Amino acid sequence: MSILDSMNASSGSWQRYLWRTWTGRMLLALGTLCAVLLFLGALPMFSAGPREQDLADGLGEARAPASLTVASFNLAHGRGASGHQVFTSRQRQVEHLQQTAELMQQHGVTLALLQEADGNSWWNRRKDLVLSLAQAFDWQTGPRGYQVQGFGLDYGNAIISRYALRQARARNWPGGWGAPPKGAVAAVLDFDGEPLTVVSIHLEPFQRWRRMRQARSLAEWLHGHSGHLLIAGDFNADWNRADDAVRLLAESLALEPWPGAETSPPTFWTGRRLDWILVSSGLEISEPRILADAPSDHAMVIAEIRRRADDS
Repeated sequence: MSILDSMNASSGSWQRYLWRTWTGRMLLALGTLCAVLLFLGALPMFSAGPREQDLADGLGEARAPASLTVASFNLAHGRGASGHQVFTSRQRQVEHLQQTAELMQQHGVTLALLQEADGNSWWNRRKDLVLSLAQAFDWQTGPRGYQVQGFGLDYGNAIISRYALRQARARNWPGGWGAPPKGAVAAVLDFDGEPLTVVSIHLEPFQRWRRMRQARSLAEWLHGHSGHLLIAGDFNADWNRADDAVRLLAESLALEPWPGAETSPPTFWTGRRLDWILVSSGLEISEPRILADAPSDHAMVIAEIRRRADDS
């Protein structure tokens, strides 16, 4: 028998042995699952949408009142609090969207800034999450950025509102190994006769240097924004570290979180506060709420936003 034949025979025996034992079958199953998850995790890295995007405006009531109820929520692709969206049934996905809409309606949300919002992705059965949520409120669907677009994936940040959204645009930041693309979506609404620029963001989760670079890019992108400014989303950073994205953006753009940022409740299962609403000095945040029972691995953050009394 040749060396090659001997190697093939031994390889076949090893594979048959693994398959015939319970431990072997478990190892093969776990190996296959890990390979699938690595494949799913790698796909977005190579599917970034265009860096700069001009988006369709969102239709709605022409003018918002002097107070808005704002929600920031990471939809987690409709999968809920755990697992991966590819393993989430259509029924469970619909239930998660219904729960999300019900929570927002219970709290009177009139402006929602969303992350991980799919439009036409195979891994969540081509369900347009943004359109579905907007329809639950009888709103028109709002602008959604193409943070990831390719290999059958189509998702990003989005904004939906009861009120008209104009000058909609998006900026993307490419990913790298182990880091999917991230981005921001911005639009302007008429806030009781004054322009209010609203921004939904999702920043890099793993590498702080990359997250800081994205935050600096965002600050540059928003330079010269119209009127008041509100930024909300999944920052993947908390307030307790001075050299991270939340404080960098707050200082660069003169933004304020709601009071008690250092000790506010967590919004992620690790016990960290990653989701924020930041506003410019002419606005104030009141009645902040963190809804830990929202169907996602992130809590839903809700707050009332109004003009400061001394700014009216």
